[in-house]
Amino acid sequence: MRARSSWAMNTMQSDYLMDVILKLSRTRSVQAIIEIIRHAGRKLTAADGATFILKDVDKCYYVDEDAIGPLWKGKRFPIEDCISGWAMLNKSHTVIKDIYKDPRIPINTYSPTFVKSLVMVPINVDSPIGAIGNYWAAEHEASEEEVDLLKFLAEVTAIAIQNVEILDQLENSLSASHEQKRENDEYMSIVANELKSSKNYRLAISNEIDRLSSLINGQINELKQNEGQLKKIIYEISLKQLNEMDGLLRDFLQVKRL
Repeated sequence: MRARSSWAMNTMQSDYLMDVILKLSRTRSVQAIIEIIRHAGRKLTAADGATFILKDVDKCYYVDEDAIGPLWKGKRFPIEDCISGWAMLNKSHTVIKDIYKDPRIPINTYSPTFVKSLVMVPINVDSPIGAIGNYWAAEHEASEEEVDLLKFLAEVTAIAIQNVEILDQLENSLSASHEQKRENDEYMSIVANELKSSKNYRLAISNEIDRLSSLINGQINELKQNEGQLKKIIYEISLKQLNEMDGLLRDFLQVKRL
C-alpha cells in the first residue's frame, strides 16, 4: 500500500511537471516564466514559500514570490550578502535546515519573516542568471527528491529564458526593418515636395520616385521574407525548447524510477 501511495505521488508530480513544461513552451516573456515557476516550486515541494531571484550585476533581485507571508519581493541585496548570491557565485544548490545556525544567512533580513528552513538552487548552473528559493516555516531538511525537483525546474527555467531572449532579438530586428521602411516613406514624401520648386521638377521627381520606389519595394520584399523567416524560426525555437525540456523530464523521471 505504501509503494502504491508513493507511485501515485510520483505520477502526480510527473503530470504536473509536464503541464509546467507545456506552459513554459508557450511563454513569450520572462515575467510569464516567473509566474509559472514561483507557483510550481512551492507546489512541488509543499513549501510555505518560494521566491524567484534574478542576478542584477552585483545584486540579487527578488523579482517575485509565492508565500504564506511577505518575504523580499522587489528588493535587491548585495550578491555577497545573500544566500541566493552564494548559490549563484558557487554554482551550487544549498539546503539549510535551520537558518539561525548557518553563518551564511543574514539574520536581520530573515528574522522578520516566517522562514526557518530553506533550499536555494541556481538557474543556469554553469553561468547563473538567477536562483529559485523555497522556504518552510517549521524546521525541515529538504529531501533529495525535493532538491532534484527544484534543480529540474531551474534547468527548464534557464532554457525558457534563453529562448525568450532569442525571440526578443528577432522581433526587435523585424521592428527595426519596419521602422526603416516608415522613415523611407517619409523621406520620399519630403523629397517629392521639395523637388516641386525646381525648374525640372517633373523629371527630377520622376527619377527620384523611381529610385526610392525601387528601394522601398526591395525592402518590402525583404520585410515579407523576414516575417516568413521569423515565423519559421519562432516555430523551430519553440519546438526545440519543447523537445529539450521533454528530454530533461524523461531523463529526470527515468532516474527517479531506477
